[in-house]
Amino acid sequence: MNIIYLAVFIVFSLTAGNQLLAAPVLVNPALGSLSLLTHDTTALRRVDGLTFDAHGNLFAALEVTNSNGGIAYVDIDTGAVTQIVTGVSGVDQIDLHPSGALHITREFGPEQTTGRLLRVDLDYDANQIPVAAAVTDITTSPNGLDNVEGLVTLQQDSAYGSAGDLIVGEDLVNGRILHIALNGDDGATAVLVDTGVALQRPEGMAFGGFGADLALYVAETLNNRILRMEPDGSLSVFGLPGGSLVRPDNLEFGPDGYLYAAEDPASGTGRILRYDAAGNEEIVATGFSKASGLAFDPLSGDLFIGEQNEANLWRLSFTSPTSVPIPPTILLLLTFLPLLSRSNRG
Repeated sequence: MNIIYLAVFIVFSLTAGNQLLAAPVLVNPALGSLSLLTHDTTALRRVDGLTFDAHGNLFAALEVTNSNGGIAYVDIDTGAVTQIVTGVSGVDQIDLHPSGALHITREFGPEQTTGRLLRVDLDYDANQIPVAAAVTDITTSPNGLDNVEGLVTLQQDSAYGSAGDLIVGEDLVNGRILHIALNGDDGATAVLVDTGVALQRPEGMAFGGFGADLALYVAETLNNRILRMEPDGSLSVFGLPGGSLVRPDNLEFGPDGYLYAAEDPASGTGRILRYDAAGNEEIVATGFSKASGLAFDPLSGDLFIGEQNEANLWRLSFTSPTSVPIPPTILLLLTFLPLLSRSNRG
């Protein structure tokens, strides 16, 4: 019996040791510190897209394909998680609208004009903490949405559309990219990239730029690359030849001027990478089990990372800011943040 107990102990110890070794780490420790904010296998099950609201609150999409799906609010000071939207399955991406509402995409097929894109209106307490939410179905026409994932909200007028318009991507082989002009609960759709282009699972998207050169960037998962889309829908490959990107998922521009990408490999561990204007690639962190959502805190500049398979949220705090200018989309977000720090919420 003692031998059996010893064998079990050794197996357990080795397993625990492997888990510790597999924990995400920064490739360059001088970049900052990577810490686990929270682990919650119930309230953060299959965490995916992340976003901040205008009050500095963090929200996470729960890509659960049953009634446990929805949206969670995460207190980034304590790590406490509260699910504020329940009963909405398959939520993938989440983004803040200039109106203060959130929009979410649901990764379901077949193509429908309802049930794929939703608006979430939030109620807050006196300290601007979310306490409730109302969900409204957005009807899209003349085009429906099929297995929609990628989501970008235009924060300013540009050649891509008006402030408040949405751009969405369908996570399909031969997936499309569509522009949606919102009018209340209706969304007028126009196809920017159609099925004939043969996009191989366009997933995460980011709108921003390196300086004043604004554009839409799309993660094309099955081709292991990032594409730049022009206002007319034309596409070009972003990044230099020889890059190591594998199954990119979410994309996000940081206040340091880099474009960040999360990997969602079919097997093995995922990484966080970033790119400068020239397309130079840098591996930021590795060891994630399905790295998913990315969101930068507009107050601190910290990067929050979802780890889907482990129901984890990680925080990357950078050692020091860079001299790279803040992208215009981040500056616009900062302009409507209230002049209120989290420390004086009560």
